[in-house]
Amino acid sequence: MDAARIFNISRNTLYRWLRMDDLRPQKSGFRRRKIDKAALKAHAQEFPDLYLHERAAIFGVHTSSMGRMLKKLGIVKKRTSV
Repeated sequence: MDAARIFNISRNTLYRWLRMDDLRPQKSGFRRRKIDKAALKAHAQEFPDLYLHERAAIFGVHTSSMGRMLKKLGIVKKRTSV
């Protein structure tokens, strides 16, 4: 229990670590990027008037993901009133 106090961890954590065979960090996988940047840029140039939700449906991602990727690529759509 001194180790738990010294390292400022709970006793449960200490006991769980003692039961483990390997203490090395586990790989949790990787994040797959669904949006191909080159394809999105070409698509945005070919169809500049699509709404964000329409473009997201085409690429199979959430609307917020599409908005973040477009912002990252520097593609912003400013609408003007007629």
